[in-house]
Amino acid sequence: MQPPREIPGFYYDPEKKKYFKILPHHAAPTAAFHTNTSIAEKNREKRRIEDLNSLTLHRAKRTRRTPLKANPCIRATLYRELTGDRSAEAIRSIYARGLQRKVVWEADPGVKLSAFTTHTQADGTEFCIIGTVAGDVRLSPLVKKKEGELQVNMRESDQIIHGRSQISSVSVNSQGLVMATFMGGPNRPPAIYCHWHPSTSSDILHPGPALFGFNRNHNITSVWTSAASPNPQGDLVLGTNQGAVHIEVRPWNLEQTFQPIKSDVFAVSFLPNDPNPYLTGSRDGDIRIFDIRAGRDNRPVVMFRHGGPVTHIRNLAQNRIIVNGLQRCASYDLRYPHKKGPSANFGATSRAMRDYGQVGGEGSSLGLGFDVDVKRGLMVVAQQDGWVNLRSLETGEKIPSPLAKNRWDGLCKGLRFDEGEVARVWGIEQRWVVAFDY
Repeated sequence: MQPPREIPGFYYDPEKKKYFKILPHHAAPTAAFHTNTSIAEKNREKRRIEDLNSLTLHRAKRTRRTPLKANPCIRATLYRELTGDRSAEAIRSIYARGLQRKVVWEADPGVKLSAFTTHTQADGTEFCIIGTVAGDVRLSPLVKKKEGELQVNMRESDQIIHGRSQISSVSVNSQGLVMATFMGGPNRPPAIYCHWHPSTSSDILHPGPALFGFNRNHNITSVWTSAASPNPQGDLVLGTNQGAVHIEVRPWNLEQTFQPIKSDVFAVSFLPNDPNPYLTGSRDGDIRIFDIRAGRDNRPVVMFRHGGPVTHIRNLAQNRIIVNGLQRCASYDLRYPHKKGPSANFGATSRAMRDYGQVGGEGSSLGLGFDVDVKRGLMVVAQQDGWVNLRSLETGEKIPSPLAKNRWDGLCKGLRFDEGEVARVWGIEQRWVVAFDY
């Protein structure tokens, strides 16, 4: 058999018995270039390179998306989970099981309580302020019996005002000013009642009890909540249906600064590390920050988007807050605010440090009790179905306690932990003020 003739620009493959064109960018391959062994080796190398590239890309994405680099609180939580430190959880469980229920004060039949707070003076004297649905505000000292039980001193209990509409909140500032807010209603405009506690230092001149209204141009028809600043000046802030109202306490007068927000403000709170900024939580789910030093030139900045109506804001640490709402409860780091607009993620829900879910249950009732005890790592939550639970701030899990032994008579309001060393939980149940002592 004669060998195949040579054709310029082509080579002959004896296995395939065909001519192939010689490409200009590489040398002409030999017959062994197209054997089954060489082709299988090339396929294996191709698959190896593809797998390596896929693994490298996956590692890069996982590194970019991990929150451990940007969030120190998540790093601390992960360290606690990996090291298996459960001593704090055991202490919380022991504390919760040891609580004992005591009825501190009982209102007259038919009277329902709507707001409650306590205050401890510099001399150690404790007193409570109680607001009712009928519009009454009572200022009552707290005394301890010989058995150690805490009771209201009825002899010195004083009803400081009666009646316009439901008391929506009561607060006490650092100067001893007791402020109660009237919700408002049909033919009853909302108002602020201020009362200086009689035991306040006599070296400072204070005005007598006074009732203050709002500027009609602001169209405020409801006052939902209030909070007092820790600064020595004793500033306060209110949450209304039209926005926030900052109140500067001056001799013989209260200076009001209105900050309009296109949503009802259900929650307000001052920052723990700086008394000048304050946060507002509204029906639209946005958490905004204001600075009282800016006055009327304040421009609200959206710090976080909670993803549902906000009902409570509490401070956890210097840069951390916990936000409770009708749809979810979550904690946020103030050092990592929501992305500013315009951006693709501006309208999305902010990423939380820890999402506790819907701890209050399904429902639409506002004003239910909620508070946190940072020292013991606890939060107390009143649910929409009448139950009250203690939960861990670390895990969000329920902790068995006498608070959840029975369903409460009606929706619980006014839940709060005592500040300081006293291990006590307060709550109001219809017409009773109850305290859970350890």
